[in-house]
Formats: sequence, C-alpha cells, structure tokens
Amino acid sequence: MNIAPRPFFTSAALFNFAIALPLMFATPWMGEVLNLQLNPSGQMFLRLIAAVAIAFGWAYWMIGVDPVRYRPYLVLGGVLKVVLGCFFYGAWLTGIIGWQLPVLVTGDFVYAALFLHYYLQSAAPVTVNNPR
Repeated sequence: MNIAPRPFFTSAALFNFAIALPLMFATPWMGEVLNLQLNPSGQMFLRLIAAVAIAFGWAYWMIGVDPVRYRPYLVLGGVLKVVLGCFFYGAWLTGIIGWQLPVLVTGDFVYAALFLHYYLQSAAPVTVNNPR
C-alpha cells in the first residue's frame, strides 16, 4: 500500500486540530463530553496536552508539504501518538477516566502505525560503495 504524503499528513493534521482545538478552547465543555472530572489543575493539564497536539498537527501539515525535509518529525510524531494513547488507555484501565477519551485516541494508534508504514516505505535506498 503506497501512501500519498500530502492527503495523508493533511488528514493527520486535521485529526489533531479537530480534537485539540476544542480541548484547548472549550475545555469545560469537552470535559463534560468526555466524562472527565476536571478541576482547574485538570483543565490546565488538558490544555497542555491540547497545545502539544496542535504543535504536532502543524508538524504533520509540514510533512505533507515537504515529506523529505520534515521526515524526522515522522518518528517523533509516531512515538508521541503511541505514548499519549497508552497514557489515556492506562488511565481508563485504572478507572481514572471513562471510555470516551481512549476511544477518541484510538485514531492515534492507527495514525502511528500508518506513520511507521510510510516511514519504512519512503526510506531512501541504501547504496553500498564497493570499490574494485
């Protein structure tokens, strides 16, 4: 399966923005939608996560614009998606949060797998200089 970088990474950026912008600017409302018990510290923490997601959304957008130049962001973005996904699934498994947020970040696991696939598919062929 070949992945076209521009539409794929644009969709990854839009996925991040669609989740992170409401978390950033409508935190109390999103807390209710996601069944989170948010005190002021929890709201600050959620906004911090949203800010990181917005920054990475911009990075995914840039990968779509120039996949060669911004290739290093692929690994970092994929790792972040897995770490955040595990963080939220861990919180759900321990009963700290409900099921809503882990279901939402399942998309992060899908994108992380596709990032890895794209990274491996787009690797430059290794040439060996064999002087004779």
